[in-house]
Amino acid sequence: MFRINTQPWPQAHFAVWPEELARRILLFACPERVCAVCGRPWERVTERDGANQANEDGIAKGVPRQVANLYVTKQRGTVHPVGWRPTCACDAGTRAGVALDPFGGSGTTGVVADQLGRDAVLAELNPAFVEMARRRVQRASPLLAQVEVQTVPPPPHAPLPLEGVGERRCAS
Repeated sequence: MFRINTQPWPQAHFAVWPEELARRILLFACPERVCAVCGRPWERVTERDGANQANEDGIAKGVPRQVANLYVTKQRGTVHPVGWRPTCACDAGTRAGVALDPFGGSGTTGVVADQLGRDAVLAELNPAFVEMARRRVQRASPLLAQVEVQTVPPPPHAPLPLEGVGERRCAS
């Protein structure tokens, strides 16, 4: 459970995420680097220090034998990141990980992704929110952020929103 304060937003959007919430989610779920060829994420390499010491039987020292099996698998200590390594065999360079936000809204994900050195793809149906997000991301990082807006018309066979809602159709 996260305890994150809300954040004021002066624009006309009523569901703006706090940047801290987006930051935590992106740090957890969006890789910092991915393979430039296949897109697989690089994984963090860590070391643990201060773990339980075990004797030759694999039982933690100082633990009574009848409860030893409860403690042997429990690792203690501090995990320290020491680097990154690829999860593929492409032997290629890296590029930034990409965050996908299917409800782009005010652009919070784009702003935070840029701050964390990741790329972002935001999808938004409301043209007013698209423009709001574009301005927000551009304003947050005017020298580094590259904002591209693409409008995609719906396919010709797609039903209009709410088409057929409340209608009763008889089989003929």
